[in-house]
Amino acid sequence: MSNIIAIITALAALATGIANFFMIREMKKQRIATSKPVLKILQKNDVATINKNKHWSWNENESSFSIEPKLMNFGTGPALSIKITWKLDLDKIVNGLKYFDPYNQKKFNHNDNTIELDNSFHAVANQKNTTINAVLVNNASNEPLRIPSYYVTAFEKYIELGFLNKEGEGDYSNYPTFPSIYANFKYEDIHGNELKQEFKILLSFSSISHGEDENEVHTILSIEELNQ
Repeated sequence: MSNIIAIITALAALATGIANFFMIREMKKQRIATSKPVLKILQKNDVATINKNKHWSWNENESSFSIEPKLMNFGTGPALSIKITWKLDLDKIVNGLKYFDPYNQKKFNHNDNTIELDNSFHAVANQKNTTINAVLVNNASNEPLRIPSYYVTAFEKYIELGFLNKEGEGDYSNYPTFPSIYANFKYEDIHGNELKQEFKILLSFSSISHGEDENEVHTILSIEELNQ
């Protein structure tokens, strides 16, 4: 009889332990859910102007290649220690631009650390990683999220070589597609749990207006989250 009581007691303890395990796990899941950050990059529409000297100004910003979309947190807790890694197929950029330069009059080259875009050099390695300290709930980041300059400059060259002198004439169906850039996010919630998100970002245009002194390009920075 004592053996049976011991077995029953052991089984009861085991059942209690299992129940406590699942209860603690559920409580942890609820705690994480009530403080989980969710980051979103907002689509951005710009109007870029190009003067006779081919100087680009983005949204009345005097500096060229400056695009800073809003990074928002629509979750239930702050996003902390945000690390962003940018990925771009540089071969697609260079080969796409060379399509418009069949006689090799311009210089488009790259290696692992730099990219040459005709008359400008860009340190790709220096722009590979970006950090943002925190984004609070239902707020935009106080620190700018800057699209890498080489990506924006490559888009400027793509527009200049392929479209600015065309004025709507010609067949664009064989043009190479301007590639997307990818942003991989790693960050923590207030409990130290690591979260990840990946975004596909594409810079394109909706229209081009030709003027005597300057041209206008209406651009769209579209965002797609890949790992929802």
